[in-house]
Amino acid sequence: MQLSFSFLARELYHASKNTAHRSPDGYKATEILAAINKLGVNDENKSKIVASGALKSYVMLLSSGCSSEEQFLSAQGLWTLAMKCPDDVRNQENCVTGVYLRIVCTLTHILVDLAVSVTS
Repeated sequence: MQLSFSFLARELYHASKNTAHRSPDGYKATEILAAINKLGVNDENKSKIVASGALKSYVMLLSSGCSSEEQFLSAQGLWTLAMKCPDDVRNQENCVTGVYLRIVCTLTHILVDLAVSVTS
């Protein structure tokens, strides 16, 4: 059976464009990211995820207007995909120019948020 990621990629794209970050079918961007990331652990799936066009949405969900969870899951997914498909991730428009900085910033924001919630 050939697994296609086109449905998940399409849902993620629509969720990333929607102000509520929900797909037309009602899935949250974080739910879709978590699902794709889990499937991306398998090396064979990494290439299929990249081929589905999901990278564009991953990069969009790294932006500062997204939640810490969305940014974290996007960074995590890009990191995982880069292990098998480094050139695809590197060549994704708007990805490499800021992805490493965004990952560091995202992780920093998450750590700050955690520190604030622990001390509150």
